[in-house]
Amino acid sequence: MRMSIPEQISHIVEVLFPEYCLGCGNRGTAICNNCLSLIDHYDDCPNNVVVLYSYHNPIIRKAIWQLKYKGRRPLATILGRVLGE
Repeated sequence: MRMSIPEQISHIVEVLFPEYCLGCGNRGTAICNNCLSLIDHYDDCPNNVVVLYSYHNPIIRKAIWQLKYKGRRPLATILGRVLGE
């Protein structure tokens, strides 16, 4: 079965610019499941503020920076999935 043009472009982009985990550097995803499981949840939430992780964690700090300033949308998907759990 042939890939559509958008699928072909996506595949080329993945080959040229692969995703690497912000925690361990392994190829494949923006934050791998292993690194995600090592990040402690932030439980001390003041005044009805929803806080998932502490910004003091270097992986979270990198993820937020990359999402905000570099537009790495896969990070939003990963963090959003965790927030929804």
